[in-house]
Amino acid sequence: MALQGEEATYLTEPVNDEAYKQVCSQFDPTTRGEEIGRLVTSVDALRVLYAKLVPNEVTYNQFWTRYFYKLDLLKKEEERRTQILTRTQSSQRIQT
Repeated sequence: MALQGEEATYLTEPVNDEAYKQVCSQFDPTTRGEEIGRLVTSVDALRVLYAKLVPNEVTYNQFWTRYFYKLDLLKKEEERRTQILTRTQSSQRIQT
């Protein structure tokens, strides 16, 4: 997944994004400790960036908050695309 290997994922904070601010106020990386552990051990690109960026460029919390926030955005976008595709296919079947 490109998201995991891009420095911008971890270094760029979403600007003027109320949803992100809310996530920041509520996110606790300790609740995702097992998932974080699996990611760090199984995804080389993510592990390299984690070692490079934390704590010199971003904090542990910033790194994981930004990662999971942006991952959630990607998942939501994929869900929207799937719904649009499904509606389009359904519409085409009805017309034929």
